[in-house]
Amino acid sequence: MKVLGSVLVMACVVLAGCGDSSAVGESEAVAVSEKASQNIFRKDSVVIDEGQALDIDGLIVRYDLIRNKKGVFDRYSIESGRTLMGLEAETYASLARLGYSRRVRQESTTRYVVNYFKKGAPTLVADYRAAEDMVGLQRLILTVKVDG
Repeated sequence: MKVLGSVLVMACVVLAGCGDSSAVGESEAVAVSEKASQNIFRKDSVVIDEGQALDIDGLIVRYDLIRNKKGVFDRYSIESGRTLMGLEAETYASLARLGYSRRVRQESTTRYVVNYFKKGAPTLVADYRAAEDMVGLQRLILTVKVDG
């Protein structure tokens, strides 16, 4: 009987603690800056400046968020069955429609590195590589500065 009474008292104490959530302390909403809320991740395309999507004939196989002294960057690794220059031509055509220009930084038979830039928008760095381990696939590593 003593044990049953103790159990009932403990149950009442536990249930009394499960009252109104505002008494316990609700979590407060965290304000998100407008700029941070515009950065959207999609599995089928790369989202760049002001939510504009860059459609690429390929598959995003990896995404990394990079934070360092230079700022915050989105890095996408994309694999495509197109040729190295075909992939670059498609990417540049999409970016040119959005007002971007390009500057080639490095060019060889297995690697092509380009900066795409537009006044008032983040610079995009595209590193096109012939995938050595997979015949017929090309890899694009696209880095976009998002903050900093």
